[in-house]
Amino acid sequence: MSSTKSETPVPFDAASIFVSKNCYKAVAAEFHPFHKHDVNVALHLLTTGLGVWGALQLAATVFNVPEAVYVYAGLIALTAPLGTAALHTAFVYACLQVPAVGMSIGTSLESPLELSPMHVCLLAIALGYGLQDLSHYLFAEKTYMGSYIGAKPWMLVVHSIWLMPLVIDSVVFMRFLFLPKLFVSRNRNINVDVANPKACDELRQWINQTVPSTKETTHVWPHKQEATSGPTLALENDAAIMANFRKIFATHHFDIRPVQGMNEIYVTAVGAKTSMSSDAVFYTPHTDGPFWFLPCASMYRVLVGVTPNKMVRTQFNLQHESQNQVLDMYHVIGFDYNRELHFIDHIPGQENKERRSLLKLHF
Repeated sequence: MSSTKSETPVPFDAASIFVSKNCYKAVAAEFHPFHKHDVNVALHLLTTGLGVWGALQLAATVFNVPEAVYVYAGLIALTAPLGTAALHTAFVYACLQVPAVGMSIGTSLESPLELSPMHVCLLAIALGYGLQDLSHYLFAEKTYMGSYIGAKPWMLVVHSIWLMPLVIDSVVFMRFLFLPKLFVSRNRNINVDVANPKACDELRQWINQTVPSTKETTHVWPHKQEATSGPTLALENDAAIMANFRKIFATHHFDIRPVQGMNEIYVTAVGAKTSMSSDAVFYTPHTDGPFWFLPCASMYRVLVGVTPNKMVRTQFNLQHESQNQVLDMYHVIGFDYNRELHFIDHIPGQENKERRSLLKLHF
């Protein structure tokens, strides 16, 4: 199994353990890279909690040595950061309020399987460990234990002692109980310049040579035109666009795939329109799709400027701080197709000398 090592060794002197807490922080720096997937971390709170509950009840209830629990809680309080230590102490107290009791398992009333409190505690420890490893497997994350067990098997003791506070750190102090991701409007837009400006130049040249000026907007499906399919494909795989997607959608959580059937070249009308068209909605706050309620996935519309633009501004009225953009040539704006309210307006005193043309990509 491949290993991940911290850049500096873990300090095990008394000052680092009890005063600066640098020992705990160094172990945490090694631990957290193996727990990046949010669901894996959330499940660890349950699986690790179950196993630790079993161990605490084994000491306090089965062997009647509650002092061992107090020593464990005190050790964490002295060696972990203050916030983590306080939450861990509350967790230990809660575990002591839920005693292990014997139970019967089976469908037959005549010969059910009798489990003593010791059996229940041992089963909780085994399930906690097994389900924890299963979670790592399901979410394709290696285990922290696998990184050191061959070279430093004694680290298993340190890992086991600090396991619960490390999990608390992952959920509370690194992810704030997941509340920001659930309830707060987050800035998930893409704003970047393309890495391949040549593809934009080719599309601009094709538009100016091929698409006639009309009083209505023009929509062209780029993959149905031989001259535009290549540049469009290049921009679908543009390194700058992909890199900015990955700032929002981590590789260990999401696949990013183009939806080529929705892609289009959009060319604005020239002169006064003969009648009101559906384009009028662009000037009012709107989303482009109705499927905001579908979980665990997003459809993104990515606008690529293929002609100069100084006049038309795209506004995102849910973003804080503002990410309003004037989509100029070579610039990219990407936003959630079903969730991001947006609209366009005109910059006072500005006028475009060339038809505003965009490539609309979808992922």
